[in-house]
Amino acid sequence: MIDPTICLQMYQDLIDLRYGHDKQRTLMISKNHPLLDKSLEMDKNLKLGTGGSATVYACLGQDGKNLAVKCMSKKCNNLRFRSDLVIFHRKYCCFNTTSFLSSDTLLLPQELVIHRRLQERASFQNYRILRMIAWYENAGCWCLVLERARTNLLQRTVLKIKNSGTPFCLKRAANYIRCIALALEQCHQAGVMHLDLKLENILLMGFQPASVKLSDFGSAAMAPLADGFRGTMNSAAPEVMLWAFTPRQRKLYNLPTPEPYGKEADLWSLGVITFELLTGKLLYQDTIADRVRVARGEVDLGKLDAIPVAKEFVCRLLRRRPSHRLSLEACQDHAFLIQ
Repeated sequence: MIDPTICLQMYQDLIDLRYGHDKQRTLMISKNHPLLDKSLEMDKNLKLGTGGSATVYACLGQDGKNLAVKCMSKKCNNLRFRSDLVIFHRKYCCFNTTSFLSSDTLLLPQELVIHRRLQERASFQNYRILRMIAWYENAGCWCLVLERARTNLLQRTVLKIKNSGTPFCLKRAANYIRCIALALEQCHQAGVMHLDLKLENILLMGFQPASVKLSDFGSAAMAPLADGFRGTMNSAAPEVMLWAFTPRQRKLYNLPTPEPYGKEADLWSLGVITFELLTGKLLYQDTIADRVRVARGEVDLGKLDAIPVAKEFVCRLLRRRPSHRLSLEACQDHAFLIQ
């Protein structure tokens, strides 16, 4: 049963969001809104990226500023789980909603709601999360208008290895990880778990580590707990990976029954990213053998033997038990990040 008081507050937030009452944060726009350049349809040839249920295109703002539009299909994965949608029930609203809702329920992708929550609750000073400028809806998809970055950390890492033959030096990698940890801290303080932390989702607005911004909240969830498999196989924490196995597979590999998990799952992914930045290699491949290794919490950090301080940092993040992992506050004080 939904608490009517909570539902009314959520409904009021929705009205503010849809009608632009809170214009300093987000604004719902139509496809022909002057915020977007008329060449938006033409820019669909300029695809920036594609995910499981969304595609990101380039577009221009009214002032010529480079923006991106993330189009999320209503027919794909973002309708797969109830927890991925915020549901507004007409019967819990004490005022006339006939003209506002076309059916008994209005469904919004949780990514949109999470962006609003982050922009309301996180501090805008040194804001390290990709900002949502506006959003609109059409018959086939929801569209989020976002800041556009220069590149992502995966592309920057590949380019670094291609040009010099080596991954990032210790100091440079530490600077990136420090900024990522700060971005993650802003998420957690706003009550959001990212749950898909990987190099592709860490965007760079400029050329320095300080320009890092966290993106792609398609797998994110509200704290304190989430369930089901979310994110990417290569960087998922053991408690998240367990949800990727069927009961028969868990019995076959002698794995425990999955339980709801919390924000500590992001700390495991932070350790995986650190390993990848320093070695230029994946810690885990997307194979059944490595999935089982992750679910069991098995880690091989032999490639970090030459960097003891970094190995100790990663080792303390990649603990099987979530409660044993290094906290974000402790990360900032670790010798690896104090370079």
